[in-house]
Amino acid sequence: MLQGGWKTRLIVDDGFFDPHPEAMGFVVAMEAAERSPNTVKAYLTSLAGFLNWADGQGVDWRTVNILDLTRYKRYLQEQPSRTGRPRSMATVGLSLTAVGEFLRYCASDGHIDPSVANRLVENRWVRPKGRRGAGENGQFRRARINALRVNLIEQPPEVLSDEQVTAMRGRAATARDRFLLRVLHDGGPRIGETLGVRTEDVHLLPNSRSLGCSVAGAHFHVNRRTDNQNGALAKSRRQRHLPVADDFIADYRDYQHERYMRFGDRQSAYLFVNYQGSAAGRPMTYSNVYKIVTRLGRNCGFRATPHMFRHSAATAWVEAGSDVDVVQALLGHASPASTSIYLHASDERMREAVSRVHATRGRRA
Repeated sequence: MLQGGWKTRLIVDDGFFDPHPEAMGFVVAMEAAERSPNTVKAYLTSLAGFLNWADGQGVDWRTVNILDLTRYKRYLQEQPSRTGRPRSMATVGLSLTAVGEFLRYCASDGHIDPSVANRLVENRWVRPKGRRGAGENGQFRRARINALRVNLIEQPPEVLSDEQVTAMRGRAATARDRFLLRVLHDGGPRIGETLGVRTEDVHLLPNSRSLGCSVAGAHFHVNRRTDNQNGALAKSRRQRHLPVADDFIADYRDYQHERYMRFGDRQSAYLFVNYQGSAAGRPMTYSNVYKIVTRLGRNCGFRATPHMFRHSAATAWVEAGSDVDVVQALLGHASPASTSIYLHASDERMREAVSRVHATRGRRA
């Protein structure tokens, strides 16, 4: 914790635990840009890995070049992570992105020669996804592309089945945990968004105009707040609401009763609070939720993480025939490209499509 109660992460040396000065400045820059705590953590973890590798290889990170980063990329692809598992291409790509952003920050702040950062990008003509930013003929535009990239093999996101979620709910020890799973599974919010929800954001009346809300039907709001006690931060700057069904309302009532029996009138403004220890009654953190979800999954015999619920919700909406723009709005995606990862056709839907055409041809014959 730093002056003024501000908490963040730092990279320190393993001798005297002195903070890495340039990495500290990088953190401040990310915080100023309102990057989410999870993004800051991921970038610093990747950056620490790069700095350790450079030190072990005798590479001066201040003068790193494409050849050095190519060696580092190969190291990431060939060497297992700390857990002993091979790194995915997405993880390798994130690591290289973090290093690139760090070097660009150092160049802009005068810590390294600008030519070091400039060597990491190349100018190309690219076809834009939309008309904005297009070239003279609306077809191509000039863009700066990372010179070192990872070709990702696009795969459907990892999801949880309804049966798996039901099994986890059956293992949940409290109404709070069951309601937490309900929110994640039915609404698909990011974990930072979930932990930032306050009780005032939950509107379960058929008409909420008395609360100053014009949205019809039961729903809850996702708001971006930068002053959350638990450090939660919604990734999207756009406020949105998520409709809820009767099961959500029933679980919410059970949780509110349980919570009142524990804390009485001493209630936090946050929707999800800790039940045990010195932090009892205070808003839950990401680590609290991660432990609950992974433990419930492990007890049921499968892997589960909070973000898998978001993938599950989005996949279910798409497979139910929802329009892409609706799914995009529910997820809070700024671009349809982010939603497109959920458009993978399942084996069942592909077989159904072929069977439908075959049956049509049979009738014509």
